[in-house]
Order: sequence, then C-alpha cells, then structure tokens
Amino acid sequence: AAGDLVVAVPELTNARAAALLRDAGLDGAMPDPAGDVLHLGHLNGSGSKIDLHLHRRVDHRVEIDEAGRLEATLEVALVNEAPAAGEPRYVIGSAIGLPDGTNRSILLLHTRHHLRSLTANGQPLDVVTTADGSLFVHQAMVDIAPASTVVLRAELVGVEPLAGPYELTLLPNGLLHRDETTVTVTDARGGSWEATPV
Repeated sequence: AAGDLVVAVPELTNARAAALLRDAGLDGAMPDPAGDVLHLGHLNGSGSKIDLHLHRRVDHRVEIDEAGRLEATLEVALVNEAPAAGEPRYVIGSAIGLPDGTNRSILLLHTRHHLRSLTANGQPLDVVTTADGSLFVHQAMVDIAPASTVVLRAELVGVEPLAGPYELTLLPNGLLHRDETTVTVTDARGGSWEATPV
C-alpha cells in the first residue's frame, strides 16, 4: 500500500505477467498525474550498499507570476554519513575504484519543466536530458565524500504559462530513508502555501 514493492517483467518475456503487474500497480511505472510533478530518482553508482548511509533534505520553492509563468528552485542536501573505514567493503566500498566511503549518486530529476542550471556546491554539473512520457528527465552524477554533504541546486523554468490552479505531486525517492521535504509555493494569481510532507 505504501508503494515500497516493485516487481517488473519485460513485456517481451511474458506479456500476461507484465499486464498483471501493471494492473496491480506493482510494475514501478512512472505515474503521470495531472498538474506538476517532482521526483528526484536515485541510482547507486558505487556498486555497494553505501546508500544505507545516505539521507536527503529537499527544499522546493515555486514562484508563479500573474501571467502564470513558473520558475522553481530545487535544493537537495545529499548527506553521506558513511565512514571512510570500519565497515565491510560491501557496504562502504566501491566497485569502480572510488575511495571507501564515497557515494557515487546518479540523480534523475523528473519534472515538467526546463532545467536552466544544475550545480553541486556551486559548481556546474554535466546534465543529460531525455523524456519519460510527458516528463523531462534531467540526469547528472555526483560523488559525495565520506561524512560530508553535497548541496544540489536546480533552477527550473515552466514550458508554458499555467492556465489553472497549481497542483504538485511529489513522488517517493525509492531509497531506504525518506526525504525530509519542504515545499513552498508563491502564486501571484492568488495564494501561497507551504507543506512539509511526512
């Protein structure tokens, strides 16, 4: 019920099983709700269990002007609490030659908006942008040293002005630890709000 279980079977392998899992909502397909969407997916690039030590704090600020034009700033603190030594290599080691305790994070930002810039601790990151259904997927990679924090900052711009009220769906991160998330919306067309999902 919490969406923590995903089971996928390729359509070509077993079409009936794939359809059953899709109908049951277990196939992990990206949902496409109405309104705005924010999902910061995460892939472990270290080849270990180092994500056991990863925590994320997310601050998403949305501003909408009187014409419905949207600009948003997403700040994500990636907190790597892994030590450089003292735990098994399968937990804090690296299959790609990084120092023990280093977390290589491959980040996938799913959004309806163009990405103006993406930085890590103020330094520009290389970004590859693709699409997943109606969403842009902005992908980047960052290494987080042991017992340290990297702050990502993404500047987003709406593709076209909003015609109706603003709605936002936050999708879970798929990690062991849930994000600490704060969302603030300022809408010049009427109303502002702040939410801190559990």
